Amino acid sequence: MEYVGNELNKEVIFVLFHYHFWTPRVEETERFYVNNGFGIYQRIGKYQGDFQNFDPPLVWDDFRGKDILFRIIEARKGSINVTFGYGKKIIFDHIGFLVNEKEQELIYQNAVNMNWTVDRGKRRTFITTPYSFRIELQTNKDTADSMTDNIKIEELRLETIKKGLEGDTFGSLNRLFV
Repeated sequence: MEYVGNELNKEVIFVLFHYHFWTPRVEETERFYVNNGFGIYQRIGKYQGDFQNFDPPLVWDDFRGKDILFRIIEARKGSINVTFGYGKKIIFDHIGFLVNEKEQELIYQNAVNMNWTVDRGKRRTFITTPYSFRIELQTNKDTADSMTDNIKIEELRLETIKKGLEGDTFGSLNRLFV
């Protein structure tokens, strides 16, 4: 899914490439993505008090019996990057847009002007929306396997119990990106 800016910003294109969520079923969730053509890029989990990598070529049989609390499992396919980690229940966390530095600055300023909370980092920026999810602005193109193939997020539907998102089609979310 691409978002093209308003008449004044036609050259600005933001690519939705990523989403992150928490789940109590990390192994089953990984299996779902692998069965749908995704490759597992990394697994980071807390084991015996320390964060460790359990990346491929390791498979679940190599560590299933260990008490690992997975913080992040990253699955990739084309320009799609999905991350998930262990949570007591399924909770959506954030969506991510791939942007250049100029676009990141524009969106950052819009978020600040709307009084939204912004956590600006060197690698990425997180914007907290009033709808109980965050937006990640990512400038590193190495977070996707390929930006040139035709494998991309065509549509992503978000539902929230927080009121207002359904009526925001051309509201604050639109103002964030123009």
